[in-house]
Amino acid sequence: MKEIFIYNILMIASLFIQIELRAQSKIYGVIKDSLNENIANANVLLLNASDSGLVKGILTDAEGNFLFSDIHEGNYFIRSTYTGYSEHNTKSFIIAATANKDAGVISLYQKDVQLVEVK
Repeated sequence: MKEIFIYNILMIASLFIQIELRAQSKIYGVIKDSLNENIANANVLLLNASDSGLVKGILTDAEGNFLFSDIHEGNYFIRSTYTGYSEHNTKSFIIAATANKDAGVISLYQKDVQLVEVK
């Protein structure tokens, strides 16, 4: 009876270790504008490439950096937005178990807004 109990505890512990090992990937990068200035508080979404479903969403820090942690293996892309700037989608990429991805610099460009005269 005691051996069965110890065996069950070891099996449960190994299951938790396997789950923990699957979710250790990170995706990181920086958001900048067309003048190469960092954009603080830009929206950065990690989306599933197969259906564009939201996986995680964050805001960039004061230096324009973002970091998604505990990412499971899969096929993803990143969508970045900021008020007054055009939306940017990266190409899709594959994350393997325990692999990190440097998304590099993602550039956002200001939208051209033309005001109409009020009469």
